Amino acid sequence: MNIQIVNLLLFVLIIAAMLFGFVKKPGANNSIICYIKNHYILLIVLLIFNTLSFTFTLNKTKELYIERPKFYEDEKTYSFSVNDEKNSGEVELSVRPVRIKKEEVMRLMDNSFAYFDEHLKGDNASLDEVKGNINVELPYEEFPFEIKVRPSDYRVVNESGEVRNDVDALLEQGFSNEEILSGIGVVVNITLIYEDITKSKDYELTVFSPDKNAWEENVDAVTKLYKDKEEKSSYDESFELPSSYKNVSMAFSDNSGKKAISILVIGIVVVVLLGVKELEDKKNNDLLIKRNLLLSYPWFINELVLFLGAGMQIKRIFKMMVDDYKKKTGDDYRLQLIEGLGKALNDFDIGMSEGEIYYRLGRRLKLPCYVKVMTLLEQNVTKGSKGMVSLLEQEERNAMTERINLAKQRGEEAGTKLLGPMILLLLIVMLVIMIPAFLSFS
Repeated sequence: MNIQIVNLLLFVLIIAAMLFGFVKKPGANNSIICYIKNHYILLIVLLIFNTLSFTFTLNKTKELYIERPKFYEDEKTYSFSVNDEKNSGEVELSVRPVRIKKEEVMRLMDNSFAYFDEHLKGDNASLDEVKGNINVELPYEEFPFEIKVRPSDYRVVNESGEVRNDVDALLEQGFSNEEILSGIGVVVNITLIYEDITKSKDYELTVFSPDKNAWEENVDAVTKLYKDKEEKSSYDESFELPSSYKNVSMAFSDNSGKKAISILVIGIVVVVLLGVKELEDKKNNDLLIKRNLLLSYPWFINELVLFLGAGMQIKRIFKMMVDDYKKKTGDDYRLQLIEGLGKALNDFDIGMSEGEIYYRLGRRLKLPCYVKVMTLLEQNVTKGSKGMVSLLEQEERNAMTERINLAKQRGEEAGTKLLGPMILLLLIVMLVIMIPAFLSFS
């Protein structure tokens, strides 16, 4: 079956499924509709790939258009599918860069030498006073030539255009002070080559030693002094240099100051990072305590309603909660609540009034739900217990509802945390599929 027909059929099915998810018909299977609505993202991804696949099939044309590479580019390789009624296969053909006609080559060569006439000097004032490197390159996108550079004296200029004009180096190469001062003449031959066509031109340079300011001359003098001392004392175990020479003072380099600054900066950065980490840990710990207290609240209010309904005193209820925790559970999400109840029992033992104990416990646990319950217990002390159990039962129902909402919220947070890795995985899969597809059509 033709791939275009398959893509069209799949496109129709996807659109139909998406529309079916919006329309609820009488007698329709609601579970199917819910499944489609919950998996819309999968249908959208499938629709994207279906559209891309159909687009690639439209790229097939009857005529094969092949674009040659530019003259400064490399060969290109094209892949072709070949088939007849019985057989099919694939071949690869190489396409060479576009060639340039001889008349155009000669014109470009003239332009190239005109370019050298203007730019060969590089940053120098002129070719008659060369003190820095020369420019022996052409813009490769404008001129399709191989360049060969042949200096008459490689001791002064090399084929890359680098000028070696340091005085000491020139003296070592055999040049005299008079030659260096008057300038060293060098002829640079530049030859342009394109296939079997060549053209050359000579350029005359006069190379001088680079200009130096007073500071550079003093540094050179100090360096020369050091070399002379080192050479004369080659048989000695040590030699001595003056602390100053040519208005330049000398001393051993001391990097201790830089190292001290680096260590101090690193220390400050580490302290700041540790402080940020401590604040973040405190924030996370506070959030954990708040979450644990919220999870503990339904259990706490349920136990409170149960034992108050049986006529038990608040102090006895708190003690039973603490003892039950120590015997059965150990360290779990109720730890913060049990610690608060333990402090309340200590307040009972030292003879503090019940109203004050409940007030302090509510403020210690901080959350509004606990403050509300402790306020009810305070009212129980001052106004009596009439209607107290019914109020706590209502609070118990609210607590169970809040716990269900909290569970839903945590489930949504877990789903949100998984969304990032899922999107990243989707992008990776799309790249793995799409990049080879695009490369095959490039």
